[in-house]
Amino acid sequence: MIDIHSHIIPGVDDGSPDMRTSMDMAVIAVGDGIKTIVATPHIQSEILSPDMIREKVEALNERFSETGIPLSVVVGGEVASFLPISLMKNFSINNNGYILLEFPHTHLPFSAKETILNLMSEGMKVIIAHPERNPTVIKNPDTLIDIVEATGAATQITANSITGAFGPSIKSCAKHLLKKKMVSVIASDAHSAGFRKPSLTEGMNAAAKIVGQEQAEKMVYKNPLAVILGLPIV
Repeated sequence: MIDIHSHIIPGVDDGSPDMRTSMDMAVIAVGDGIKTIVATPHIQSEILSPDMIREKVEALNERFSETGIPLSVVVGGEVASFLPISLMKNFSINNNGYILLEFPHTHLPFSAKETILNLMSEGMKVIIAHPERNPTVIKNPDTLIDIVEATGAATQITANSITGAFGPSIKSCAKHLLKKKMVSVIASDAHSAGFRKPSLTEGMNAAAKIVGQEQAEKMVYKNPLAVILGLPIV
């Protein structure tokens, strides 16, 4: 499996605080069947540069190789929607054009559709991060559906949302989006080796009960691979 959303880089945001935790997260990921993980630290200013992310990802890969952990880490970022387009473009996943776009945790802005279209006009491909956890979408999922249908943006929901670990409202929203075929990728959004750990299997199995095994597997295998390679998601 491929996990396109994680905070595995140590000491840069609210994810892993140190290398020991990052290594513990890697062991959990491998044990769950994850072979590749995208490091997507929060990008909310220019403080965390693309070069810094690249260097830290290289350090992780080197440490994992030295210790025999069969996990590959690639660069990315969870990019705040309020940033200038010119800055967002520097943080695509694996440098192949997909931007993991995070809207505010409090609401979905009226400008959401415009932001996505502006990114696309610059040649980028957009993945909306964890929309099922956004209060606006929870209250009215059709808000997200309208945006996806108007822009062609992809969506990423969190494995723990489908299993109910984030509560019944978020689980219900995730289930609705799955039924409406509004989910492109399932990812972990891992922050630690504890509650928010890098695992996808339980979320995939929960999704399979809603959309079938083939479609659920596509969300953790085929579609994430397309993202890594910069190819269209089917």
